Amino acid sequence: MPVFSDRGQILIRKAIDQRIKIIPVPGASSLMLALTVSGFSIDQFLFYGWISPKKEARRADGEEIIGFRRCGCLTTSDNSPFGTNIDNSK
Repeated sequence: MPVFSDRGQILIRKAIDQRIKIIPVPGASSLMLALTVSGFSIDQFLFYGWISPKKEARRADGEEIIGFRRCGCLTTSDNSPFGTNIDNSK
């Protein structure tokens, strides 16, 4: 996919800085589509997949990924109590 893992990221960031509208072309992966036009550095990123709907498992997921210092993509269902964080109320 263009812009993913190539120098096109530089072009995207410059376009975003100049407030140029970027129109992505849909493909097989909505994740990659979103990442390529985000302006985030995606040389390395974490795709964690589905976060558990069970509180203890969700908390364990959060503990596992909290130290990752790159762009991260997490997936959760529409009816999940995910909110804005991963059960950090220890």
